Amino acid sequence: MITTAEVARWARIDAADPDLAACVDTVNALVTDWHGEQWPPGAHQGAVMLAARYHRRRNSPGGVETFGDSGAAYIPRYDADLDRLLRINAWATPQVG
Repeated sequence: MITTAEVARWARIDAADPDLAACVDTVNALVTDWHGEQWPPGAHQGAVMLAARYHRRRNSPGGVETFGDSGAAYIPRYDADLDRLLRINAWATPQVG
């Protein structure tokens, strides 16, 4: 399980932010649902990164980070590195039955 302190340190944000706690709780529930109580190697760091991304996207459901001279910059919804760490989507371990 990840903590708000770990995510705050990774994202360089205030650990007391109540929105951060909600993101951490959500990610802990998701990863535990995907993998059970024993998370695979790398899943912990992936969960920290995912919670930080959820927190960053909280005020921009469309994923728009900022507007600049060349248009909008987006926060990606999907990240192959996170999928690999969390072993989900294309990186999920094949299962039979």
